[in-house]
Amino acid sequence: NSTVQYSATNSAANVNVAATTYNSLQLSGAETYDLAGSLTTTNALTGNLTIDSGATLDATASNYSISLAGNWANSGTYTTRSNTVTFTGNATSHQTVTTAGQAFNNFTINNTQATYDQAIISGALDVNGTLTITDGNLKLDTNNPTVNIAGNVSIGSIGTWTKGTGAVTFDGITAATYTDSTATKQNIGAVTINKTDTVAPATNNKLTLASSMTVDTMTIDGTVGSA
Repeated sequence: NSTVQYSATNSAANVNVAATTYNSLQLSGAETYDLAGSLTTTNALTGNLTIDSGATLDATASNYSISLAGNWANSGTYTTRSNTVTFTGNATSHQTVTTAGQAFNNFTINNTQATYDQAIISGALDVNGTLTITDGNLKLDTNNPTVNIAGNVSIGSIGTWTKGTGAVTFDGITAATYTDSTATKQNIGAVTINKTDTVAPATNNKLTLASSMTVDTMTIDGTVGSA
């Protein structure tokens, strides 16, 4: 259960984070750390990812992805690109995702654990791409964060969404699709559709339901064409 810590301060260039096998990874100091490869498959984190205050983790223009079994603890800056962060879970505790309000691109929960299957969100959850719950539980009622999603939402047949009191907003400037494949559709809470494209609003400012959607309330907002 070791932790590898990268610690630097204002070095001459960004510091590369090697794509290799880690348990837990910690980034410290007033420095930008560039992923040098994806931390997935054989290089997936078996423990936590910690971004300390002052540190920046950049997925880089190569769009390197991250998969982790432990907690995501961000008190610094996470620069997402067109990548995916996947939460896979572990056999001893639920996962906590501390966002510091930093956006993700694609956000995936694929947790096959029978007991510890929750991704507990702390801080606003902002997903610029797709939110996917293949297996496991997106747990929002512990800290009641707001949720913003610009892309598609896909809830697999054994995925679950535990709503909080924070608003769920479908935003962005591209059309999106919502799919809930569970037998009993998940109640995702108070929903707002607020797509704001001004170039082709009739095409882009819409959320298509590929299944039933269960909500407490729904507000349709944004520019002309939202639907």
